[in-house]
Amino acid sequence: MDGRNLHRGERTPPSEVHALNRPRPTILLVDDNELVRDVLGRMLTREGYEVLLADDGHDALAVIDRLRHPVDLLITDVRMPAMGGRELVAALADRHVARHLLFITGDPSGEVLEGVTVLRKPFPRTALLARVHELLGPPPEREEGHA
Repeated sequence: MDGRNLHRGERTPPSEVHALNRPRPTILLVDDNELVRDVLGRMLTREGYEVLLADDGHDALAVIDRLRHPVDLLITDVRMPAMGGRELVAALADRHVARHLLFITGDPSGEVLEGVTVLRKPFPRTALLARVHELLGPPPEREEGHA
């Protein structure tokens, strides 16, 4: 989607994301690999984002059901045992719960969705942060002691 609004396919300027009444942009990170989920979650938290974690699509739906606001960015693995990223996005299509979408995958030949930004695993920290900053604008203030 490369910066397009998940539910309408329209571009949402980073300035609109930061104009929300939340102190930090919220990222929902969905990956069935606990190590990947934890490392990426810590990295994004240190960058200053509010990060919510889910271990598959079903868990992500439960997290979203508990939220009172949409997430700014949904980062999801494409292939997961219970419910993969494509199925998750399809389940969320009419719910307007994520402003932006980023797929991550270890499958080098994996088809995703047309027009959706994809990072192929393994990717360097800088590649992920560049994509997140591109979608959400400059990072918010970093957590104390983690700059």
